[in-house]
Amino acid sequence: MDAGYFRKNNDAPRPSEPIIKVNITEAGVPEEKILLLHVRNDGLDSPARVNIAGNSFVGTGRAFLDFYPKYYQTFWHWVTIKKFIGSDQFVITEACRRYRSNCHPFYPRRFKHWFAMALAMSGGLDFSQVSPHYLFDIPPPNLPEVPSGKKVSHCNGEMVVRDVNMSSC
Repeated sequence: MDAGYFRKNNDAPRPSEPIIKVNITEAGVPEEKILLLHVRNDGLDSPARVNIAGNSFVGTGRAFLDFYPKYYQTFWHWVTIKKFIGSDQFVITEACRRYRSNCHPFYPRRFKHWFAMALAMSGGLDFSQVSPHYLFDIPPPNLPEVPSGKKVSHCNGEMVVRDVNMSSC
């Protein structure tokens, strides 16, 4: 959880008090899904679409191990089509949109409730239901393979993928 959640002294728990007081799987989040905060409702046409807060995500080891390849697949797809990325929040939002089976975005009763995850993790806010407002879809067809063991660079204004031991340009 981002330390910014506790920027005011009265927001932070006492040093001996745990921040997370709930078991998310017992509270309704499937073991294979990452719990995320649906913080804004930007439309699909928004140039800087953020629907997921980047300040906190929670899940089991399995959930993260399953989600990471989906995140990087989304990231790499955007790189190959030269889409502006700008922030991990954009990629997380899109990866969750494409891969519903990996994400559990919850709606904290209103949008722009940026610090709702702290309240949820303390047991003060229900997060058991997936947001009814989240715009899920499916991945586009024919996604490019994510390079593994390669170096991605630019050469004469073009993106190139090379073996790690090869020099640039």
